[in-house]
Amino acid sequence: AKEFASAIRKKYPNLPLGAVAADPTEPNPKSDYLKFMNHWNTGLGKENFYNFYIPHLYSKVEICEQKGGTDLKAVFDCANFTLSPDFFNYQQIVLDHYKQFYGNKKMWITEWNIDAGNTTSNTIRHAEFVSEFLLGLVDAANKNSQIEYAFFHNYGSGGYAAPIFTYSNKRSVDYLKKEGNIAYNSTYFSFLYLREITNQNGNRINEKISYPKGLTNQNVIFKTFYNSTKKSVFLYFINKTSENIP
Repeated sequence: AKEFASAIRKKYPNLPLGAVAADPTEPNPKSDYLKFMNHWNTGLGKENFYNFYIPHLYSKVEICEQKGGTDLKAVFDCANFTLSPDFFNYQQIVLDHYKQFYGNKKMWITEWNIDAGNTTSNTIRHAEFVSEFLLGLVDAANKNSQIEYAFFHNYGSGGYAAPIFTYSNKRSVDYLKKEGNIAYNSTYFSFLYLREITNQNGNRINEKISYPKGLTNQNVIFKTFYNSTKKSVFLYFINKTSENIP
């Protein structure tokens, strides 16, 4: 990698270069794979031939499908617990993890999404997670200047789980919206409703939330933004309970 970086810089001295970081792990990992992840991050963090490091962040819910099998309630009960980044303070924990290896080096998150199969992907629950994760990224970036970019994986492809748009000939699949062979996956609606953030016209403002008994930020998310150009307040509310919230 150093040799390639050196050759690239001779031709393009001002081109920012990135290096791929290993997956985040829990403290003091036990398995050989997770130990290697830490070993990789330890070594790469000491190098300086790159301008930014690149993590790929996927919340792993495929295990929920494997454990739940055909019991959809069991699958989604597991997913509801797993896909709660605001409740678990996921982004900040991940940032703190990488900071121990990379300090204040710049971070480009070139992929983020869920790691799931066909049961939980491209569902309303998937869209809720994408909305919550994106809102959490805004908070995390406001508190941590090392986050420069974060890219959803991915914009469009022939896949079923990952993309916002799918080129699909699967006529048996019910999509929320379809135009010819182009299908709109559930995550499209997350970005549609959050466009005041993604087009950079919305600024985050703080709010104070009092949850009714039985509710927490594990199942109800509330975020406030202000658009100074339109002089408008945008309230983003994610209800993951399937119940009416007063």
